[in-house]
Order: sequence, then C-alpha cells, then structure tokens
Amino acid sequence: RNSMKAREVRIPAALVDVVVIDESQRQGYELVYDAAVSGERFTHDLEEQTVQFSPRLVIAKRARQELVDDAVINFGFGIPDQVAKLIARDGMSDRYYQTIEHGTYGGRLMDGDLFGYAMNPNCMIDGPSQFDFYSGGGLDIAFLGFGEIDAAGNVNVSKLAGNTVGPGGFIDIAQNA
Repeated sequence: RNSMKAREVRIPAALVDVVVIDESQRQGYELVYDAAVSGERFTHDLEEQTVQFSPRLVIAKRARQELVDDAVINFGFGIPDQVAKLIARDGMSDRYYQTIEHGTYGGRLMDGDLFGYAMNPNCMIDGPSQFDFYSGGGLDIAFLGFGEIDAAGNVNVSKLAGNTVGPGGFIDIAQNA
C-alpha cells in the first residue's frame, strides 16, 4: 500500500489477490521483451529503414507529399507503414507528430507483423485516451490501410475473403482526420 502515486495505479489493490511475474513474458506474439519498445530505454541501435521499389512505395511516396510540418499523423496497417519508413529513412521524423491508434507517439514505427509498436516512443497513452484525442479533432492527416477498394472508391475493411475481421479504428479515424 502507498508504494505508488495514486495517479499511477491502474488496478486498485482491492481487485488484486496475487501478482505473478513471468520472466519470459513477450510484448507481442512476434516480439520478445524490448525496453526500447516499452519506453524504458532509448536505443541508438536502430536498423536503417530500407524501402524496395514497388507499387506500394509509389503510393507511399505520393501520400508523403500531403504532409505539412508539425502535422499530427495516424498510421494504419499495410501501405501506411511505407510512409513511416520513408519519413524515418529521410530523417524527417522530427518534423511531424507520428501516432498509432494503440497510443504510441513518436519513435520509429515498426512494420509488418510488428505494426502497433514503436522503438524509442516519445509518449504512450492508453487506447481510449488516444481515440478521445482523435475524435476531438486532434489528427491532421491519417494514412489508413484498406482491405479492398472498388472502382468507385468504396473501402471494405471488415470482411475479407469471407472472414469477418472488423474495422478496428478505421471508421473513427477516417471520420476525424
């Protein structure tokens, strides 16, 4: 009791019977624990961002042209991670406020199966607070992934190949950026 500041407590003691510490706990299914991802340690050992020429890169380069200095950006899954790679590769990260819906601000956004994590984040807030910020008009621009797009520009992000996957934060973010 009283070992933490009240504002730092996330689960009241009345709800805790026992605490189990798992020394081999992973941060994600593809990520062993890394203090540079949790924000506990800053690392200078970041791999150089490489991008291969592809249609995805052409789309990402065109999308990046929409950015203005000091823009608050949301990056979605898929092609948007190529935009983040271009920003990092070209040393432009300090020109923008980069966010992802999971609550991370800044840092080097990770891609592929590690989407949703960042190395060396500046700030990490909880998801509901992030969406409050987004819904309140905090975003300037969003680079969103999509599952399918038809010729009329209709986007399907909720049912792919007959499987219901759900839209995630797509709807909220698309309506507020």
